[in-house]
Amino acid sequence: AGYDAFVAYLACIDKTAHALGLEVAPRTYREKFSLNYQALFPDCARHLRVDVLEASIEQQSEIWVNGEQFELSADARRHAQLLQEAWARLGALLGRWHAAWAAQASGQSVPEGSAAA
Repeated sequence: AGYDAFVAYLACIDKTAHALGLEVAPRTYREKFSLNYQALFPDCARHLRVDVLEASIEQQSEIWVNGEQFELSADARRHAQLLQEAWARLGALLGRWHAAWAAQASGQSVPEGSAAA
């Protein structure tokens, strides 16, 4: 159930990004991926994946793709750390939005400069 919930959560994040009109970051680097990775990321669209997020959380030095183990480069591990930092910032932002929404819903004033102001 946890995996499925995370898949649904990532799908909601993707739908939100589309609804907000957020640009997709350039992903031309995917052209250099192995065929296995190109199967996971076939184009330049967003492909939010639980396994990639999980690997960044666990700070793994390797990842398994289609039954084959791959060692992550120092650059990939650095990007995993950057992903974790972005994930934390997203969580903080969503927390502020929720707090502001809850305050408005209960009739409380929303502090100036909050996400809902």
